[in-house]
Amino acid sequence: MSDLNKLLKDSSGFRYKYPNRSCSNCSKYPCFLRMDNLHFDFAKYGCSEYKES
Repeated sequence: MSDLNKLLKDSSGFRYKYPNRSCSNCSKYPCFLRMDNLHFDFAKYGCSEYKES
């Protein structure tokens, strides 16, 4: 497996659709209560509500 393919997947092997995105860069962040407690970045996986700030 190439290094590029490893970068495009999380530690569980799920592929990022947008690896350069981050929820913290979204203008709607936080989009629900206690979102900062999650260890999951929805933006990287293709959040349809993502709006870059």
